[in-house]
Amino acid sequence: MSDQTSNANDDSNASTSPHVLSVASDVESLLINARQQAEPVPMTGRHLVSYHPEHLDAGMSHLQDSGFRIADARDFDDQSVRFHEAGDAEALVFPELGIALVGGDAMEARETTAQNHFGDHHAVHAVEHEHFVFAHNQSDYLRGFLRATELIYAELAGEPPKVESSDDPKDSPEIDALTWGLEVCGVSKSAFSGKGIKVAVLDTGLDLSHPDFQDRAIQSSSFVNEDIDDIYGHGTHCAGIACGPQAASSGVRRYGVAYGADIYIGKVLTNSGSGAGAYTLAGMNWAIANNCEVISMSVGGQHPVQEAYTKAGAAALAKGLLMIAATGNMEPATDAPANSPTVVSVGSLDTDLKPSFYSDPGKVDFAAKLVELVIRTAVGLVVRR
Repeated sequence: MSDQTSNANDDSNASTSPHVLSVASDVESLLINARQQAEPVPMTGRHLVSYHPEHLDAGMSHLQDSGFRIADARDFDDQSVRFHEAGDAEALVFPELGIALVGGDAMEARETTAQNHFGDHHAVHAVEHEHFVFAHNQSDYLRGFLRATELIYAELAGEPPKVESSDDPKDSPEIDALTWGLEVCGVSKSAFSGKGIKVAVLDTGLDLSHPDFQDRAIQSSSFVNEDIDDIYGHGTHCAGIACGPQAASSGVRRYGVAYGADIYIGKVLTNSGSGAGAYTLAGMNWAIANNCEVISMSVGGQHPVQEAYTKAGAAALAKGLLMIAATGNMEPATDAPANSPTVVSVGSLDTDLKPSFYSDPGKVDFAAKLVELVIRTAVGLVVRR
């Protein structure tokens, strides 16, 4: 079994406020708690327990026999988990993935560690720390951590949020043309529209007032105790690239690919652009439960491959669905979840069709002219007439 939980940094790394580490905790509380530690850590203090596919029921029985109060994604309509409604649950199960989120407070109450309690059970495949994740327009992981907490403190002080624009300055308005990325991939020659295909975008939500999405079929769910409306802007930007209209309402050049797709918006990052692994996993679980053929993410964090994300990608593939994630920006290696072997990782290119200076190296499944292959497979496989 995989052991990715160190004794040195187990539940004690955020033990000053046990109630903050519960399943129902919001990401703002988790971030503030982590930053207030003597040495801020990129982990939330909660754990992810991954079960062998055939042993999820045995794993849940183990939780029950151990006296854990359990919430299940199936307790919520459409498996649209609302963490703040988990109440006093000590574990939250994502059945589509075979994963449980376990609160750090639950382990402290039992005076043990997650690894010691779950590690030797036959149903368990891996026990891991839950990490923070951020929108990929943050220039680096540490900056994302610090910036998110600064935005939270500002909001608590009643200051209006100040967020970075995700717009590319090269994408200035041009009439009757395609953006460079669409042009180089030959989108104008494609017969595919995305009709009948569900595309899930897991990010900071969607600007529901945007005129380019007014007549589209959109399903949405927020996993971060905030309205789905996108204050940060990153989610709208990503949804626009994946599923924007064939002709923009403003008359500027076309920027979207699958203009006929059904859009599923999962808000897994807050209005500060921050989140935690469990919120992303909840979005993945929801997208799989809704049979979304493409599950797209431009979120992540700098940590090693996590079995939880690998299991999520495998669960999607087992149902004929595909998870796609951006490699990340300005880091020495591909971010998680893109670094998982079951998740398709996509890098960025410059106008010379060379890797962009900010695009993370490492596990990069598609780049250069192979981006066209992404459109014809990870979009074409799923984007039909």
